Amino acid sequence: MEFTDNLEKFDIGLITSKTYFDSSAANNNNRSPVVAKHPSDGGIAFDSTGVITWIPMDAPEAIRGLCYRHNQSFGIEFELTHDDFDHPMMLNNEWARIAEELRQVLADYLPLGTVAEQVGGEDKRVWNVKFDGSCGWEVTSRVLRNQEGFKEVVTACDALTDCIKPMGLKVNFRTGTHIHLGWLGRTVSEVRRAIELARLFEPALGTLVSPSRLVHYSGEFNCYNSTEPNPYCQPVSTFYSRQMLEEVHTRDQLLFLQNRDESRYVTFNICPLERIYTVESRMHNGAHEAEKILLWVSLWMQMMWAAAHRDSIPSVPDCKVIIPSGDILHLAKTYLAVGGGVADEFLARLGRRRMQIVDLWRAYPELHPWLQYPATWR
Repeated sequence: MEFTDNLEKFDIGLITSKTYFDSSAANNNNRSPVVAKHPSDGGIAFDSTGVITWIPMDAPEAIRGLCYRHNQSFGIEFELTHDDFDHPMMLNNEWARIAEELRQVLADYLPLGTVAEQVGGEDKRVWNVKFDGSCGWEVTSRVLRNQEGFKEVVTACDALTDCIKPMGLKVNFRTGTHIHLGWLGRTVSEVRRAIELARLFEPALGTLVSPSRLVHYSGEFNCYNSTEPNPYCQPVSTFYSRQMLEEVHTRDQLLFLQNRDESRYVTFNICPLERIYTVESRMHNGAHEAEKILLWVSLWMQMMWAAAHRDSIPSVPDCKVIIPSGDILHLAKTYLAVGGGVADEFLARLGRRRMQIVDLWRAYPELHPWLQYPATWR
């Protein structure tokens, strides 16, 4: 007789105390509200009230020391481009050939039935390869969650790393890595706090991503204009000013303001909230390394947790361009669920990533003024 743990197959249908209560809390103040019904899309459901769960240090290297919110769904959009993408011939058969080859590699690496049978699909239950007008190709993950979801991203990133260079694909200033997080934003206060956290963290988040996600980059002249924002990744205050946040009194008023098409081109995009119950982080540069992407997913899951558990988020001035001056380690220790144990590895990974980005600044004289900021970090 063999006893096998099959609880995972029940997913969020299995109700446990962990779904609603943070066992690490010293009192009941951090209790998450009970949700009677979870929205779903074709049988895909999520729980955005889960407790922060740390991945132990004996896990695979790419995910150890990271955390996730129990049962919170997430999805990733990987943008890829090609030197000849703008060539007219690339938009016809050649694009389709590369897309199909890319889809087939993913199907070879990922579990059976988790990759679409043809390119261009929209089924959120499988990985897809789609056309993207700004860069060429977009790989979208299926809806994922928990540690198994993190492991699947590692497998997909291994596939992309092995195949994109032989195909002539790459990531550069034209590409981004966008993540969607399952979230309900139940009250105007919670949605406002999430926006305020994004505004507060932006200068520190800017130390974790390529400068092309913050300011305008000219591929022709290989230089940055630090006075102009990336038009596809603008500061949150571009559409959610401090005055507006103070004047909004209901959730509907707040969400109404994001109906303008341009409002989705910000670092933290809440446009999908009412339609598919997700919010989108658009700030990360194009990447195919699991270590970078999952650190970013883990960080944003904690920020969404903080929107429900941290009452006082200080107001910061509006800005037109994100200057990467903030101290991500100080903010993480102040507002996120970190401190001791495995969480120390998470902080160390943030620190290492930050210094990698600082090294990028040194290669461009126009970004040298930013080199003053590391001296102010704690």
